[in-house]
Formats: sequence, structure tokens, C-alpha cells
Amino acid sequence: MVLQVPAVLKGRDMTDRESRSGVKLSSQLGLIACTHPQAYTLPLVSDYVADSSDVLVSRLGSANDIVPHLREAGERSNMIVDAGCWKKSITGQGASAVIGDGLDALNLEQWAKQVVKSTAARAVLTPSYHVPFGEWDSLEALLRATAAEHHPSLVTLVPIGAKVLEGQYLDQFLDRLSATRPRQMAFVFTGNKKPFSPDSMPGGRARIRGLRRLLARFPGTWVLGVDPLIATDALAYGAGLVAVGPNYGERNPSGPDDRSSGGRAVKGLPGFFLSSLLELRSPGMYEEWFSNLPPDEVEFCEECDRHVDSFDSTEEDRQRIFEHNLHATAGFVNELVGRQERGRERRAWLDKRRCHALEGHTGRGTMVGPIQADQTLRALCELDDPWGRSTNTHGAWI
Repeated sequence: MVLQVPAVLKGRDMTDRESRSGVKLSSQLGLIACTHPQAYTLPLVSDYVADSSDVLVSRLGSANDIVPHLREAGERSNMIVDAGCWKKSITGQGASAVIGDGLDALNLEQWAKQVVKSTAARAVLTPSYHVPFGEWDSLEALLRATAAEHHPSLVTLVPIGAKVLEGQYLDQFLDRLSATRPRQMAFVFTGNKKPFSPDSMPGGRARIRGLRRLLARFPGTWVLGVDPLIATDALAYGAGLVAVGPNYGERNPSGPDDRSSGGRAVKGLPGFFLSSLLELRSPGMYEEWFSNLPPDEVEFCEECDRHVDSFDSTEEDRQRIFEHNLHATAGFVNELVGRQERGRERRAWLDKRRCHALEGHTGRGTMVGPIQADQTLRALCELDDPWGRSTNTHGAWI
């Protein structure tokens, strides 16, 4: 099925005057390919999406030799290209400074045409600089600079600190977005560690609420650079596209001024998405969790043909974990989007799925004590609990 992704709308007034994006995508799930030499996943992700029909999201990279690889990937799949300027550069105070290399509207149009021609991309994100939290003039300058009618594949990218989704800041943020011409927008919300997790960000719970309000106000918005839990929540609340990375950095993006850290990685292995418990932990951590269980009771991935605690600190096993995260993420997303019900019924199903995963932590333990449930999972379950209950660190309702 080909999905017509709706443009971001001003408010909730969905009429024939809506501005529609020219971008048609094959899926609501995007998978992010890293082009950094230390975590180069472009071949792995492009091969996967060519078979799965999901969307590939990739940066242009700093080296010219990446373009032929992008071209090959774009010809085989739906691909969105991100120039990645926001990773290193911060906006200035004028419209000429908020787009990569100071592109004006005419040059932006030509730039987009060239990127589409050279990479066969289905959509191109504007080469936006990162917007510092609270810099409303810079946000408005970015929105003005990308407001003109452009190439139909060009999508306005707003990379901004996730704190903008909290409390009093959110109303100002939404008001400024509402004041601009309706067009398709994509957002990257950044932070020092995990932008939406209560354990790393005191405002994580408020940010989840804020993202839901953003999506209610602007249905069809793209949300890029999130983990599977936030991705599925965003889809349930109206996102047109979500993009998840197979590795930590792409799931938890940081801005130029953020001090990002991947945290503890047991045995140096990346997070492995365990869909039964909706956890993303290093297999070394799972080895600790399941150390007191008989081998036949340890979680097993049939597609990988591996137990979750069987990975070693080798480059081959790191690649296998990335591959697992692609199909495990897609499986979880497809559980949601493949359902016939919409709106409140779909959200109710997702809440039940998350609560089941949370309760699956209860009673599980290691040689050194009970396992601790993911903070984002706990926050999502608590936010939607009709009785307003809380949970303890081990996944039990209190």
C-alpha cells in the first residue's frame, strides 16, 4: 500500500485547503542508517528496507564517496535524505543563517533538485541548523526560510532541544508553529542522553505528553530519531512517519551543545530490542538477568536463531544485533499499524501491550536481585493508567 503522508496542518481544521506533501511513502516506519565510520550501518539498513518496504533515512555524510551508495539504496527503496547540518551547527538570528551554508529560497530549491537527482531520494529534509532551546527568533527564522513553495520532495526539518516539549515552553512552541504556512514538517528532538526517558531527563514524562499534544495539533508530523517505545506512541497519536535507528546514537540524537553518552554497555555490545519485555539492553545485561534460568527458558529470537544472551564482543555479533533491532522494531510497529482500529481503540491496544510487557518484569530476577524495568516503559504505562497508579522499579503496580 502506498501511503499519502498528510502535510502538517495549522490547528485541527482539516479542510480542502490543506497543504499536502508531494511525498508518497511505502510505510510509516523509517529506519535510520548511520554513515559515521565507527557505526556504518547504511548497507545493512538499505538491504533490509529493500526487502521490507520500510523507509530508509540516511545522512549525506561528509565524504563524496557515500553518494553512489545512497544512489543505489534510493533506487531500491523509499529513501529520505538528511544533510545532517544540525549535528554540528547552531542557528543564527537571521533567515540566511539557519540553513546549511546560508542557502536562500532559490538555492534551496536547486539544492533539493540536485540531491534528488544524485541519490534517487523520495524526500529530502531541509539542511537546517540546530535550534537552541528557547531561541524563538531562530525557530521563526528557520520556518520563514523554508516557508516558500519548494521542490515537492522537500520537507522542513526542525531539529530542536526536547525541553521545548515541556510545560510553559510547549504553548509558545505550538503557537509559533501554528503561525507559519502549513507544510510537511519533520522534527528531531535532542538531549544530553535519552531525550524522552525520565531516568536521564527529569522532564521526560512531560515531554511524552508534549509530543502527544504536538501530534494532536499537527497530525501527520514526522518524528525522527526515537526508540521503538516513543515511535509507536507517536504513531498511535497521529504521526505520519517515525524513524528509529538500530544503534543508540540514532535513537537518542544529541545537538551540537549536548554532552551525549551511551551509558553502560555490558561487554561493549549495543542495545538489543527484546520485544516481549519492550526493553533495549545490552545482551550482556540479559545474560545477568537470565543467569539463574535453565537454557530452554531464556528468551529466544526465531528469526535470528539466537538466544538473547548468546552474543559475544565481536564485530560480527554487533552487526547481528543491529540486524535484529531492524526486524524486531518493524515487528512491534507492524503490530500497531497493522490493526484495523484507529484512534482511541488503537491507543488502548498499545497501552495493553505495554502493560503486559511491564508486568512481564515482575518476579524475574538475577543472582543479585530483581531486574529493573525501562523508565520510559513505566512512564507510558503510568500516563495511561485509568486509576492513576504508579509502578515500582521492578514492573509492579503500586
